[in-house]
Amino acid sequence: MIFRPAVRRAVAVSYLTLAVFTLVSGEALHAAEDYNSLLIGTWVIAPGDPRFGVLGVRNTYSEDGTVGIVIFDTPGCETPQIMAQGFWSIDQGYLAVVLTQSSDAAVLPPGHRRIEKIVELDGKLMIVQSEVSGQHLYRLRSENCFAVI
Repeated sequence: MIFRPAVRRAVAVSYLTLAVFTLVSGEALHAAEDYNSLLIGTWVIAPGDPRFGVLGVRNTYSEDGTVGIVIFDTPGCETPQIMAQGFWSIDQGYLAVVLTQSSDAAVLPPGHRRIEKIVELDGKLMIVQSEVSGQHLYRLRSENCFAVI
């Protein structure tokens, strides 16, 4: 088949567009897989977070997509006040958590959904932007909360 120059250009642009789309889609998929592996583990409130020094929170994200949340009445995480379970997922740079059970449904009701934009996640530090307040929330990978003196 012989194509006129304009048709050849259109076909070339179509192939180029498809190649770029495939490359970008592959990078987005790779980024999501990276985020998933970087999130696995236990995270606590870190300095810079609006709630730092007020209370303690420990979120444990598991490989199977489940999350355990423990809220403590003190920043040092001495006495658990509320425990919740749910599922987590990452989609297009957003971390979503949906609760399935809670020890205090008035504070963390089952079915509650939280979505946060991932600003930074490197396996040690996580910064997300709250969809509710717009504030940046800071987390550090750690089994231990910070005792603020």
